[in-house]
Amino acid sequence: MDDQMTKTADRMADTARRSFDETTGDIGKAAGQMRDQAQRTAGDMIDQARTMARDFGEQARSVANSAAEALPPQAREQAKAAGDMIYRQGAWAGDYVVRQVNENPMTAVLIAAAMGYMLAYMVHSRSA
Repeated sequence: MDDQMTKTADRMADTARRSFDETTGDIGKAAGQMRDQAQRTAGDMIDQARTMARDFGEQARSVANSAAEALPPQAREQAKAAGDMIYRQGAWAGDYVVRQVNENPMTAVLIAAAMGYMLAYMVHSRSA
């Protein structure tokens, strides 16, 4: 009788151990998938920030250069210099954002999620 109880207890312990191992493995997989998703999202955010900064800088430069063509020579040079400075500052800002997202990807994802929530809230609150 004791042998049978010992065997049953061993089988139950083995079953519990296997279930625990499987559950732990599933949790590890889920955590890994979440980490991978966060990294992909951060990478996408980096690309978007870089593109937006570059586009903004190019647009500002283009506007300044277009406006400069209608001005006298001295004002034209000043406007072109201002356009170039705005472009450099936009590129610097884009690089800064990229650096910060690379250093703190989870924080960047949380900030992006919060901003998305606020934007959605503002859009939907105005339409209601």
